[in-house]
Amino acid sequence: NGTLPPVAFITPELVDEKVFQGDRKYVNIKIRNNGGDVMNWFFSDTGSIPFWATVSATGGQILGDQFQNLTLELDSKYLGLGHHAFLLHLNYNSPTNPVVVILVKMEVTQNHTPIVKIPIEDQIIELNADDLHFNLAANFMDEDDEPLVYDASASANVVNVTVLGSELTVEPLALGEADVFVWTADRLGKRADLQFHVTVEGVLDAENDLEYTNLRNYPN
Repeated sequence: NGTLPPVAFITPELVDEKVFQGDRKYVNIKIRNNGGDVMNWFFSDTGSIPFWATVSATGGQILGDQFQNLTLELDSKYLGLGHHAFLLHLNYNSPTNPVVVILVKMEVTQNHTPIVKIPIEDQIIELNADDLHFNLAANFMDEDDEPLVYDASASANVVNVTVLGSELTVEPLALGEADVFVWTADRLGKRADLQFHVTVEGVLDAENDLEYTNLRNYPN
């Protein structure tokens, strides 16, 4: 009938991924039919796919000049550190080249705990002064270059602490002292912590100054 037979084109031709131990990764595999006839395809070795790999489909039909996306899941939960690999054989109704081989490689690596790169020194701030700002990305580092999330809290209502992205803001609220606790964590929950002390100084108005003095001299 003059229609071109199916021709399989697969991307990527090689799957080569690094996965942290205990983590998983999802890889998109695109099967394209560059021919005109309908492609009927299947993986002939599904029984030999290792337990740490799962494909979202093991067979299907693709019209001419169309494609199908698959998801390959690589799960390192029960694997040791090191290299792991297997072959996927895609069979389809080609009169000349009915098998396409996909090499799947996974290296299981260690996820390192973030560390404190630069501590934050204790701070003294005036009550009516501007807020303190710290870029926490400069204080913590992750050897794996994983994105980190940050959070913070204070031991007393002397200051208000907020974190937006990687920026820590310390707002003075009242005279006194407080410890500020800062932590960061990677995607898998490994974390690092630092803390620093904040002293808020200044002069209150007469009424509040008397109340503050009484609290200092006659605490509950």
